[in-house]
Parts: sequence; C-alpha cells; structure tokens
Amino acid sequence: EAEMQAARTWVQYATGLLNDQSTGEELFIGTRWKHGTADLYGYIMANMPEFEWYIRAVVEEGEIVFPDRFTEQKLKEIRRRQGAYKYACQYENNPTSPEGADFQPEWIKEYRIGDDNKTIIFDDGTPPTQLGQLVRMSFYDPSSGGKTATAENAIIVAGMDSLRRIIILAAWSQNCPYGVAIEKWMKLNDQFIPYKNHYELVAAQKAIEDIARERNLQVICRHCEKAHRRLTPIPIKPPGGRHKEERIRSYAQAPFEHGRVYLRFGMTKLRQQILNFPHGDMVDMFDALAYLCNLLRPPLSEEQVVTEREIKERMDLGRKSRIATEYQHGGYA
Repeated sequence: EAEMQAARTWVQYATGLLNDQSTGEELFIGTRWKHGTADLYGYIMANMPEFEWYIRAVVEEGEIVFPDRFTEQKLKEIRRRQGAYKYACQYENNPTSPEGADFQPEWIKEYRIGDDNKTIIFDDGTPPTQLGQLVRMSFYDPSSGGKTATAENAIIVAGMDSLRRIIILAAWSQNCPYGVAIEKWMKLNDQFIPYKNHYELVAAQKAIEDIARERNLQVICRHCEKAHRRLTPIPIKPPGGRHKEERIRSYAQAPFEHGRVYLRFGMTKLRQQILNFPHGDMVDMFDALAYLCNLLRPPLSEEQVVTEREIKERMDLGRKSRIATEYQHGGYA
C-alpha cells in the first residue's frame, strides 16, 4: 500500500516534469492487477478524466489477438492455473471483484462449435446438441448512448435445448445510437433466426419500433447493402416494484447455480459483467441475458408435437364457422 501511494503521488506531480508543457504527452502502458482504484491504472481512470484509454484483452470480439502465441486451449489452461481473478487482471485488463460477487466463476460453463459449424460441444462432457434443435430468442436492452451515458445498448441471442441448457450464441454491447444497435440486432436476426425478438420496454419504445419498421420496409438495407430478414420487436415491460439487481438475481441465479448456462470462449465482456455483479460499472448484457433466462423454454418433444397436433385437429373438427359462405349471405370466406 505504501508503494502504491508513492506511485499515485508521483503521477500527481509528473505533469510538471514535462519539458514542453504545450506538446508533451503522458503515456501509461501496463496491465491491471487489482480491482477498482486499488491499482495505479484504476486510480488514474477514476480520478483523471483527461486521459484517453485503450483497454485491450487477449481475446476481443471472440477472436484471439495473438493466435501465434496463444491457442484457446492454452488460454483456458492459464485461466485454470491462475484463477479467474488474476486471469482477468493480466489477460483481460479488467479485474473482476474477487469477493462479494453474487455469481461464482465455477457457475459459468463453456462450449465450443464443432467443425461442421452446427454441433454445440460442451466442455463439461454433457451430451452435445445441434444449433437447429435450440429454441432461440434474442433480447435487446436499449440505451440512448452518448458521452454521458452510464449504460450501453446490449443484445443477447441465446437458445435452450431439451435438457434445459441455456446456450449464449451471441453477446454484443456498445455505447451508440439506437440505429446502430438495431442494425446489429437485424444482422444477428439474419444469422441465428430467433423464434422471438424481445426488447425492454422503456421510454424509447416508439423510436425503436419506428426504426425497426423503417428497416423492414427496405428491400436492400441502405447501411450494409444486404437484404435482412424481417425483425418484429416484442416489448417486455420490466416487472413493477423490482430493482434491476433484484430482477437479475430472480431470473438468472437458479440457472447459473444449477450449471445450465453456457458461454462461448471469448465472450469476455459478458463474463466480466456476470462475475462483477452487483459491483460492476456495467450490467447491460447480463440484464439482457437474465431476461432470456426467464423467457426461454425447451423445444417440444416429438410426443408433445403429435399430441398438440391431435388436439388442434379435434378442435377444428368440432368448430363451426361463424362466417357465411353462401351466395345469399354475402359471399365467401
């Protein structure tokens, strides 16, 4: 602690040591090693807003930055050896809170995609499943964005299989306007073809639905110059009387404790939000995931499909049409 205080004091006085105050620059390069403001970089980020930060990780957007040096298997081995906290410091530059967090690292399971790009293989040895056998949904947690925004637009696409495992297929967040986020939502809708696309009902409902409606009318998207599948946003109103933290615990804690939630390796940002909860600065992706934990359902078994079809056929046989189809009653239906 004494050494850390000495480093902070030096940084406070360092700006006066520049030879040329008009053109001189201060450059800090290093890795994080403690949560919050306990290390030098955390202290500077919290107390010196004039600095611009570039925070890099060994895995970004699901891709390994140095593939010649690190493989996915090697990074998993390093994480097991160092532990989730030290790995987050040294390899992700975003240390998770080591204590007081609600969700434990061992609760988070992982999967990988097979060579056929269809088979989902689980690292815990449970039976594999097929992407096409999942009931897939997406959830969009909107934010208006801007320099002063305390939240980000977040989108999660996930699916549930017949064993009630929840597989996170895509996780995205960004501080951006609604239009940028909805364009990303449409691309994910094209890629994963979710059964339903939900979003959190907020004050911006009209803006979100208007943008989605305008994009749906375009034969070719004017942003990416490709044709999109139709996206129908379904609003979900947050339950009354519940704070966001309480809602996340209510929806997500049981599936995580039971080991039913699987992330793909490289979903670093989402993993950090889960492990930092409830002390982290951002929770938007985790909030969207929590909603899906509550909304997703397992696919119907073959027996259930047959039973439902038989029930519908019996109901249709006994139903009389209330629409007249004779000429004398005004036409056909």
